Amino acid sequence: MVDRNRVEGSGGPPHRSARDAVADHARGLTVERRRELGSHATPEELASDWNFYLAYNLFRLAAILQGIAKRVETGTASSAQAKASAAGARPLAQMAWDFAQRSQRDF
Repeated sequence: MVDRNRVEGSGGPPHRSARDAVADHARGLTVERRRELGSHATPEELASDWNFYLAYNLFRLAAILQGIAKRVETGTASSAQAKASAAGARPLAQMAWDFAQRSQRDF
């Protein structure tokens, strides 16, 4: 069976994106600790990074909504749903920022 999470032929750790590595570094998570945790992180270990996870994903959603806002502005999206979605970008980004600040206090 092929493990699609591993770089073929490397025998090394699962392939991870540069963004994942930067996020780990920002949280002070060393390569060694990441290997220890692997996919066996406990709920307590996950909970300690919960604010970070929320901030990251809320920023992603805010960016998507901002893209919709730009489409509304340029006229390529004119539905009422698009306009309502676009209006949510700023509040969602603010919520993400609040979680990011809480995450910083967790360090």
